[in-house]
Amino acid sequence: NDIFNKKERIAYFNSVGADYFLSIHCNTYAGTEDVNGVRIYFSEDSQVPVKQPQTAAKALCEALEEAFPDYKKPMSEMTDDSYYVTHWAKSCALLIEIGYLTNKTDAENMLSTAWQEKMAVAVANGIDKYFEEQ
Repeated sequence: NDIFNKKERIAYFNSVGADYFLSIHCNTYAGTEDVNGVRIYFSEDSQVPVKQPQTAAKALCEALEEAFPDYKKPMSEMTDDSYYVTHWAKSCALLIEIGYLTNKTDAENMLSTAWQEKMAVAVANGIDKYFEEQ
């Protein structure tokens, strides 16, 4: 029972007129522990006629690849119209899976304060890069 479910989050986001929405998650993958890395999703079929979510995904991907050069390349920029938040946001919206809890290395990284700070700075740099290009 969500206190603030996905429909309420997007309704609120759309009501305040923000320019950018980033939903940050930790992923899992049943069946194998080998799946790892960052995934960035956006919707090509979104309700956003402007703001270029693919451009934002690319900027975020580049910033993450710069911060984490040893990660599996390429980090993914994937369109997935099934994510409610990326489909219904009325501005640029991305969903980022920062790693897989089912992968030992990813899970250990996500528990590291240094890694968390590095991830946060990389995400902020990706957002800055997107707005610099607008």
